[in-house]
Order: sequence, then structure tokens, then C-alpha cells
Amino acid sequence: MSSLLSGKYIAIVEVKDGSYEVSTIKSETEKKKVESFFINGKIPEGNQDGRTLKGAGTNILGFILMILLMQGVVLITLYTQDRDSRTFRRILTAPVSERLYLFVQGIFTFAMLFIPSYLAVVVTKVVFGVDIKFNFGTLAVLIGIISALSTSLALFIASVLERNYSLASSGIYIITCILSGCYISFTGSSRILDELCNILPQKAYMTLAQGVENGKGLLQYNRQLIYLLFWILALWLLGSVIIGRKMEKGVY
Repeated sequence: MSSLLSGKYIAIVEVKDGSYEVSTIKSETEKKKVESFFINGKIPEGNQDGRTLKGAGTNILGFILMILLMQGVVLITLYTQDRDSRTFRRILTAPVSERLYLFVQGIFTFAMLFIPSYLAVVVTKVVFGVDIKFNFGTLAVLIGIISALSTSLALFIASVLERNYSLASSGIYIITCILSGCYISFTGSSRILDELCNILPQKAYMTLAQGVENGKGLLQYNRQLIYLLFWILALWLLGSVIIGRKMEKGVY
């Protein structure tokens, strides 16, 4: 099972009573492909382009995505502590604007997410020799996207919810990351589920990472890049607007 989770093997095939038993964490479609290969000696036509192959690098980024989303909520508590203790309002009496405060908070959160994560992956690749099929520049871009998304999501959720935002965000992140295929692929089992999953930014990110790992260029996934950028900017702007309106109403 550990070999399946790490992406070392797509499936494990055992012969029992003259038939093949396939164990995999991939979708039912992938399982049928493997069964077809062992029974008929070939993969069904139209499914040999390799786009559905998910390697160790994508699996690692899937775990990092989940961890950084959670960590973003932890780091945004620096803002919520200032907000709840009315320090935020007192800071704004100085020659510091609300936008500048949030911008600095965002830069700090992004840096605290990006730097340790990038260094950890580089050390894993260089020192321990893990075969992550991304160069250092591509890794920086991919981890940077996660860090920016985590920062925007954390600010948005913290601005909408006054209390228990950490608990709420944890539940949201766990469900959406599982559905997005960060660990196990759910695509192909239901058309309705596929359409719902395609809305999630994590799904666009996993599609991007998987394609790049399989040899495509980042710019070949410009639709996913634009979609992720839209989510990052939209969530940050919405969070900032909500905070501004609550400040005007005297909530903070």
C-alpha cells in the first residue's frame, strides 16, 4: 500500500484462481485499464497518452498542498489576534492604511509558507535522492502557487467567520482536497462528480502539476494557471472588502 501511495506503482496485480485481482488507489477507469492489459495484452485505444499517470512528484505536491492550506490558517491567526484584541484598529490610527497592513500580513504569511516548504522539497530531492521530476525553478513556481492560494483562502475565511474559522477551514480543506485528487483520483467514476471537482482550485492545481511531471510545459496549462490566479486574486480582494466593511460598521 505504501508503494501505491508514494506513486512507485500504479497498481498491484495478483493471480488468484486463474484470474487477475488488481489493487490500486486510482480511479475505476484506471483499474479497468490495468485489467485489460493483463487479459488482452494491450491498453484500450485512446488511453495511451499518459495524461492520467500520477508520479511521485505530483503525490508529494498533493500532500504539500493540504499541509500548506492548513498552515495558512495557523499563520493568519496573527491577524485575527490583532483584530479580536482591537490592536488592528489601533494600528490603523498610525500612518498605516488597512490595505498596507493586509499586504504586509499577506507577504509574511506567503514567505512563511513558501520558504520552509521549498527548502524541504529541495533537501528531499538533493540529499535523499527522491526522484521528483521537477527542476528547481518549476518547483518554486508550483509551491509558490500553493502558498499564494493558501494565503488568500486563509484571509477570506478569517474575514467571513468571526469564530471557529480554523475548525471550519480544516473540514473544508480535507473534503475538497480529497475530491480534487490530492491523494486518490476520483475522476471518471461520475460525470456530475467530475464537473463539481473541476470547480475546485485544488483540482486545477493537481492537473497542472501532473501534466508538468509528465513532460509538458507550464505554459501549456495556461487555462489552469489563469484559473488559479483568478481564485487567488478574487479571494484576497473579497477578504479585503469584507474586512473594510466590517471596519466601517465598527465590528472590529
